[in-house]
Amino acid sequence: MLSSVANSFSGTHHRRTKISLWRSFLKYPQAVASVVPSSRFLLTELGDSPKLSQCQTVVELGPGTGETTRTILDQMPADARLLAIELVPEFVRVLRREITDPRLVAVEADASDLHAILTIHNFPPPDIVISGIPFSHLDHAGGDRLTRSIHDALVPGGEFITYQFRSHVRRFAERLFGSAETAFVPFNLPPLKVYRWTKATVPGKVNRASQQPSESNDVDSCLHS
Repeated sequence: MLSSVANSFSGTHHRRTKISLWRSFLKYPQAVASVVPSSRFLLTELGDSPKLSQCQTVVELGPGTGETTRTILDQMPADARLLAIELVPEFVRVLRREITDPRLVAVEADASDLHAILTIHNFPPPDIVISGIPFSHLDHAGGDRLTRSIHDALVPGGEFITYQFRSHVRRFAERLFGSAETAFVPFNLPPLKVYRWTKATVPGKVNRASQQPSESNDVDSCLHS
C-alpha cells in the first residue's frame, strides 16, 4: 500500500521539488541522475518491504528531495531512526526544511565511508540500507568502494535495497551479497528495477538462494528520488 505520507504533497511542494531537481542537476550532473521525481509505483515497491516495519535503524543514500524518504518514514516503527546521506547541498536543505519527523537525521556527506558517518552521528549498524545513487555514474573504483562500505556497515542479515535504471550495481554487489531479488517497475519514468540483497549471517559467506541471473538488458540511466 502506498504510504499516506508519500501521498501528501501540495502543489507548492511539487513546484519546489522540480525547481530543486533542475537546479541541482545543472550544478551536479553526475550526482543527480534525473529531474523526474520518483513515481508512486516506485514508492509502493520500496514501501512493500516487511523488514521496514520491524527495523530500528535505516540508512538512505541519495534521498534527493525526499519522496522516498517520506515513504520509508511512514513504514518505519515509531522508535526507529533514519539517517539520510546526500551529497548535494540543495537537497539536504530541502530535506531539513520539508520533513520535520524527529526520526530523520539528514546529513551532507559522501556515502563511500558509511562506517565513519554512522559513528559521527551516533547511529548503530543499520538493519536496512536503501540507495538511490546511480551506480552507472560511478567508475569501477567508486562503485566497488561504495558497495563495500554498504556491505560492511550492515548488520548480519541486513538488507541492501537499491533502485536503478541500469544493472551496473550487480557487478559490485553480487560478489559481496550473492544473487539479488529483483522487481521491475515499468510505470516509473523511465522504467527501473529494484534490487534487494541480504547480507549473510555468517562472515565471509554470500547468499546464493536468490534466483535471478544477471541480466544485460538495461534501460537508459537516470535516477533520483
